[in-house]
Amino acid sequence: MSSSPLVARVLQLNSRLRGGGTDNQCLALSQGLAKRGWSVEIAGPADAPLSPEAAKLKLHKLPHIRPLQILSLTRLLRVIRPRILHAHHGDDYWTALLASRLVQPRPLVIFTRHLAKSPRSPLSRNHLFSNADAVIAVSAFVAQVLRQGHNDPASPVAERHHRHPCRIDPKKLHVIHTGIDTTLFQPKDASFTTAARRKLGLKDKEIAFGVVGGFDLPVGKGQRVFLRAAKEVMTRLPQARFLLAGRGSMDSALQEDIQHLGLSDRARLIGQQ
Repeated sequence: MSSSPLVARVLQLNSRLRGGGTDNQCLALSQGLAKRGWSVEIAGPADAPLSPEAAKLKLHKLPHIRPLQILSLTRLLRVIRPRILHAHHGDDYWTALLASRLVQPRPLVIFTRHLAKSPRSPLSRNHLFSNADAVIAVSAFVAQVLRQGHNDPASPVAERHHRHPCRIDPKKLHVIHTGIDTTLFQPKDASFTTAARRKLGLKDKEIAFGVVGGFDLPVGKGQRVFLRAAKEVMTRLPQARFLLAGRGSMDSALQEDIQHLGLSDRARLIGQQ
């Protein structure tokens, strides 16, 4: 690697930067690598919710239209000459692969697979991961889906009924679990807890249960199951309160569930925190 004509730089490709696990992990990885002395830059939209955070490193604006993204990324690769091009969203895999093939010398292309699903297209299943230099799966199950496929006929999500395997060299597939920032996720002092409870409108003797995550159709992150469980908990623990943090397209359905389950004074959506 030391003899490579490419700069010791990582270019993270993220055409969304909207928030959520994949985008937050992309930024956390970038920040962590930068702290360890790597040169890290990000290619993504300039007007997304997480764009200001990405700009604290170095953000290269990408257009929203996919074919233009490929051309823009190709030009960027020729200018900054990164050694590694790392894509995190399935939408960005082909963009990264095609742009990398249009430049010389070519950067190493890495995909991180955050979702336990197979690409819909046979072309992608057969040629996408097999042409990457490395593929990172965030869990053993994600790796299993890529390598062997997985069937779940009882799932309410149709695409999970039969997940096809993908053509991929097992030597290129690596399981690296998502890290936890212990500077954020650690016990807080009493003053923080008191202020947070006050902000959330919780009374002294109320016990809060929460679920954090996006809730896009069809199933979100299990919020409807959480609410059904909340009804059972409420009968045994009257002082319980239930908070759903996040945003998504299931907002109306969740509000209806709250009313239907008799939780209108116990459960509420508190938005993205």
